[in-house]
Amino acid sequence: MSRAAASTKRPTGGRKPKSAAPAPSHLESILNAAEAVVFRDGMGSLTLDAVARQAGLSKAGLLHHVSSKDALIDALVQRQVGAWHSDFMGRYEALRAKGSPHAAIDAMMSNCLAGTDSWTESERARNRVLVAALVHDERHVEPLRKVSRHIERLIRADDLPAGVGDAIHLAVHGLWFQWIFGMGEVSASRLRNVRQALTSLVPSAAPKAARSAASSSPRSRGAR
Repeated sequence: MSRAAASTKRPTGGRKPKSAAPAPSHLESILNAAEAVVFRDGMGSLTLDAVARQAGLSKAGLLHHVSSKDALIDALVQRQVGAWHSDFMGRYEALRAKGSPHAAIDAMMSNCLAGTDSWTESERARNRVLVAALVHDERHVEPLRKVSRHIERLIRADDLPAGVGDAIHLAVHGLWFQWIFGMGEVSASRLRNVRQALTSLVPSAAPKAARSAASSSPRSRGAR
């Protein structure tokens, strides 16, 4: 069949409808409802009954997906921490593939300081719920600790002067906590200025292996 003929043929079953965005899973809907309860009424009001009402489910229907309040809070924490970690690792692996000598710290600044897309009111609400969950019971902090330890190991492996990775990591966390608790707002210009200041701490030299090779070259040895 020619391209022209093919372009004029119509499907026998009529026009195919556009595919709709997938509906959230039952667990996602429950977690969204739990976040709404905590943000509106506080962590002390988070009960299975309140979440079931918010989600439009019976309590039995809710218990089919989460077995207890602790399991519900664990799932809330895992979702938020897991999403951030996944986003960070995607950027880290892409930068590492390009040969960045400090892929971890570059990924952190790219993830958090590139623009205001991730600094929205809905994201602030989710993070406030996360903080409330962590304060509610220290056991729920473990997923965050695990991710934090992993990222710290990656930052220590970066080719950076002593203390620079820690300074940038702490600065980004400080900005995040200030924003979460409403002690300061985030704007595009503020993120740009912070990123420029932190980037100035990062050496723009070639990776360590390349520097070592250059320093051992005959020309460099003869210059000493």
